[in-house]
Amino acid sequence: MASSQIKLFTVASVIMVWIALEMDVTRAYSCDKDWLKSVESKSCVKYFPEMKTWYEARSFCQANGGDLVKIVNYRMNDRLYRFLTNKYQQIYVGLHDATTEGKFKWLDETEEAFFTDWGKNSPDNYQSGEDCTVIGYYSRKSWNDVPCEHDNGFICEKFPECGNGTFGQSCSEACSEHCAGADNSCHPVNGTCDLGCGSGYQGDLCTQECDKGTYGRDCNETCSTHCAGTDNSCHHVNGTCDLGCDAGYEGHLCTKVTADGHAEHSKTDNSEANKALMFALVFVGVAVAIIFVVGVLMCRHRRFQLPFIYNTFRDEGIIKFSAQTSGD
Repeated sequence: MASSQIKLFTVASVIMVWIALEMDVTRAYSCDKDWLKSVESKSCVKYFPEMKTWYEARSFCQANGGDLVKIVNYRMNDRLYRFLTNKYQQIYVGLHDATTEGKFKWLDETEEAFFTDWGKNSPDNYQSGEDCTVIGYYSRKSWNDVPCEHDNGFICEKFPECGNGTFGQSCSEACSEHCAGADNSCHPVNGTCDLGCGSGYQGDLCTQECDKGTYGRDCNETCSTHCAGTDNSCHHVNGTCDLGCDAGYEGHLCTKVTADGHAEHSKTDNSEANKALMFALVFVGVAVAIIFVVGVLMCRHRRFQLPFIYNTFRDEGIIKFSAQTSGD
């Protein structure tokens, strides 16, 4: 008895969990009027009885914000069969082999479809040119390939508009917390941030930190050149220098000159001036020394020349004549 109760409780628990999940998925999004929720694909679907070619049907779906339906599993397939109301009715879906014969793909995929429900002997490309797919095949609930130019009804599928910071199928993905704006809003389909990225982040989804040397909104600011370090790196969000400020600078962004920064510059300037003065004094000293040496040499040269001149004049009788003249 106890074993039976445990089994019953287990089954009931599984059913309750399944119902809760179904309700959660259903609550996650809403569809436009006359569109039905497809829990399996987390989308909205609608059958249109208007007779159109496959290409016309697809254009119609796209004009209404969607595309021809993609069937993801048997359960969804059974739901769509409910649109079949007579044995001759056929309904276009988004499966085709127009790209490669015999390889049927959904419109949003590049590989062959994983799930199919072909009827007997289908697809057969009967008399060639049967590249499109319909559900409903002479009263049988199955699929068949037909020429895309045939007129049939069709089922469109679209994904709901999301809000409250969500995007993607059934709005199950959260917009990046780094999207700019108070509500971090993003595109309901691809998640691109509506107002760009907040401070410190970049990329389509605003999940990448700013490159080194940049920071701020959309990484448009450059780190201060007075950040310490060879690469002047700073915090990607607020620009605070990673290694502090260079000497003589302070502040949040290292752009403010410190109180002793001027003094340091003054000391530097005085030092340069002192060097210039010392150079000038040395130059003057050297010049004076050179002049002194030249003067000494010239004096010595003159002292050497005077006896020579005297002897020369005496030998010529000039000095003697002068002496006799002065004796008379």
